[in-house]
Amino acid sequence: MGNCQPTIFPYEDFDVVADIKAIRKACKGLGTDEQAIIDILANRSAAQRLEIKQAYFEKYDDELVEVLKSELSGSFEKAILAMLDPPHVFTVKELRKAMKGAGTDEDVLVEILCSATNAEIATYKETYFHVHERDLEADVTGDTSGHVQRLLTMLLQGSRDESYEVDEGLAEQDAMSLFEAGESRFGTDESTFSYILASRNYLQLQATFKAYEAISGTDILDAIENETSGTLKDCYISLVRCAKNPQLYFARRLNAAMKGAGTDEDTLIRIIVGRSEIDLETIKDMYLEKYDVPLKDAISSECSGDFKRLLVAVWLHELHPCRLKTAKLLQAGSEMSAPWQQPLAPFSTEVHIDSSSRRRKARLSSQNWMKQEDDAEVIQWQTMTSGVGSDSEQDNTPSSAVSTVTPMEGLPPSVMLTITKLQCLLESKQEKIESLERQVEDLQQDRKFLRQQIENLTSTRSTSATEAGKSIYSEPKAHKRQRTASSSSSLGNESGSDGSFTSASSAASEKRRRHKEKKRGKKGKDYGRKRATGVQYVIHRYKQVLSAFNKKKSMSGAFRHHGIDRNTIANTAPIAELHLAAKEAVPLVGPFRPREETLVNYAQRCALAIETDEELSRKIEQMKANGELLPISAKRARVHTMLGQ
Repeated sequence: MGNCQPTIFPYEDFDVVADIKAIRKACKGLGTDEQAIIDILANRSAAQRLEIKQAYFEKYDDELVEVLKSELSGSFEKAILAMLDPPHVFTVKELRKAMKGAGTDEDVLVEILCSATNAEIATYKETYFHVHERDLEADVTGDTSGHVQRLLTMLLQGSRDESYEVDEGLAEQDAMSLFEAGESRFGTDESTFSYILASRNYLQLQATFKAYEAISGTDILDAIENETSGTLKDCYISLVRCAKNPQLYFARRLNAAMKGAGTDEDTLIRIIVGRSEIDLETIKDMYLEKYDVPLKDAISSECSGDFKRLLVAVWLHELHPCRLKTAKLLQAGSEMSAPWQQPLAPFSTEVHIDSSSRRRKARLSSQNWMKQEDDAEVIQWQTMTSGVGSDSEQDNTPSSAVSTVTPMEGLPPSVMLTITKLQCLLESKQEKIESLERQVEDLQQDRKFLRQQIENLTSTRSTSATEAGKSIYSEPKAHKRQRTASSSSSLGNESGSDGSFTSASSAASEKRRRHKEKKRGKKGKDYGRKRATGVQYVIHRYKQVLSAFNKKKSMSGAFRHHGIDRNTIANTAPIAELHLAAKEAVPLVGPFRPREETLVNYAQRCALAIETDEELSRKIEQMKANGELLPISAKRARVHTMLGQ
């Protein structure tokens, strides 16, 4: 089968906090920094991308998938979202897509099933049911028919022999059975072909194909071309090619996706993303050997924009710059024999450093210090023998201090390696400084947001206090009699009357203030209702409480953590439940009309839509049981009244 090599490995310097902050910054403001997203996700393993996804939600209380959906589009969006799914989840989504709608894409089914192990097929069946709440085998049976249905059902059983043993006698026997089922008779016994191709291990099948050619004088692929037709023929050819050389089979699939008018972006995403941690490097080599064209050139001619850059970044996975420099110097040092006994060539003052930081490129782009190659994007650090003092006075950065080292002839490789390690350490520190600067920017924005919230709250309380001063408060009878007597005895004395009214208002306000302070002392926080201004704020507030509930495992603790009244969430919960559980049903309810109705009225309309859909109601109850929604219910009295009417 050959030595299979992936293109993506776990990133050694993985820092999930720095990654989520960089993604957050790339999606903020006007426009999106797609290259920053590519640089992160295309250089992380599937497990690291899942960790990024989870950490993003925990820090920002927002789903990374939804954020990227709103920022990206087209095939680039599809590829990015595919990278954020676990590999087996992405695969079962592709299986469902192949069977959904009119017609079935059997090539996709065979591509996935013929290259999967028995354990992977079992995982696909279980994951398919968990994600789609459907049975994979039943869907395949319902969407196919005849010999194609029987072949795919055999593959779904996951009963292929996975040993590496080859039985030459069995190979000759199977070859004779294939010959008798095809070329030596009128018609074709498809069941014999299906059984052998779906049950034997790949090495055994390769021996069988050789024996078949020896018996019939015909290659097995030619025999299939002559004896079968239609979809079944395509399935048999895929199985034979995958058995002969799986990586060459995938190279053919990539070429077919890019051949002719139009490009099959789904196949490109499925193979390049799905095989990136399995054997994509080997597939690249097979593509070049088969078609004499580098895969990069083929993709560049068929794709464009961010989608092209992402695919190229996935299969053109490079080492970290520091590791790359160290590896090159170690290799150069090992090739030198007796360095202290042979005259050394003058030490070159150029050290190649692959830098991915655009800020450093801009800061260090000087005609005397740096030369940037257009094709390779490699920064060459050049120390000049003349003018070192003046340049060092103008550039006081630490990198310039390293670059201005006086050239030495005959510098040994160990010293070169030490210098390079120090430069790598310096770059790492600079990256950390930039990361801290980004954190400071985020904190400043958070502070600005909090200040605005405080100002809004202060203005709201001032308005409430003004309205309270104008209202008539309930007072004890003695106070009323005293104020009435004072008013009657000083008719015409307007100032005295105003003073008495102000004193009474102040006394009532003081009484309410003491009552509120006493209430806060008992419960620890003010449970005053926070007025929502729109549907998005209702959903945001609901997610905040849900996140706190999942962490604290206490509903009262979640409300106390955010200082939100329980009824405030309960009365508008149907809005969040409908938007989170069945976003596609929102248009049926209609938009929120702030000038004609309140959020509570809109929540009642959402609750009505939920209750009239039994499947949606069951789904929401299941999500509540799984902790995906709050186990809280709104008051249904009005909804039932509406249903009765």
